[in-house]
Amino acid sequence: MEKYIDVLKKSIIFNGLNDEEIKEILADLSPKKISYEKGNFIIRNGDSIKSFGTIISGKAIVIKEDFWGNRSVISELLSGEIFAETFACLKNSTAEISVEALEKTEVMFFNVEKILGNSFTNEECQRKIVRNMLVNLAKKNLNFTRKIEHIKKKTIREKLLSYLSGESMKNNSLTFEIPFNRQQLADYLSVDRSALSTEIGKLQKEGIIKCRKNKFTLLQ
Repeated sequence: MEKYIDVLKKSIIFNGLNDEEIKEILADLSPKKISYEKGNFIIRNGDSIKSFGTIISGKAIVIKEDFWGNRSVISELLSGEIFAETFACLKNSTAEISVEALEKTEVMFFNVEKILGNSFTNEECQRKIVRNMLVNLAKKNLNFTRKIEHIKKKTIREKLLSYLSGESMKNNSLTFEIPFNRQQLADYLSVDRSALSTEIGKLQKEGIIKCRKNKFTLLQ
């Protein structure tokens, strides 16, 4: 487990913890590590959740599906990022999202009952972990609020420009890369992919944006 310390240090859950403290936590919690191939589901909607996952390597997306199978991308998960912590913190909770591997992905799962219980030999480490979990939940709530701001716009153009404006401000640059391909961006904004591509083309012709794959530049 020690070889994963550098990755775990990037995770918000281990913020403020040094190598020795992380080693101690891994020994106390005995997390499970599982590998997934591209396209495999790490979590499916309806699964019973007792642990949250941390991406050790690879990449995944969090998706929401309705009764008819329509998908909406909630977020992308990169190395060091965590998922399913909201459901894991609630007893007898089932997942209301699915998590799919976009490439070969390794995940480390941490049991929340152990984190909140008496598994720690160092109580200060436990306090840091719990505090970091609260900070993470607050940040995710903020990101969800931002997404609502984008998708509540009436037209595809308004949704897209709202999202691109937000990404520009987040990166503090007029040129930036987004974490989605076209289909994933369409799912995230809850719009049709072909209609989204058409709108991107129109915005480029009008000189409002420049775009190459997932790299965008706002021009005016």
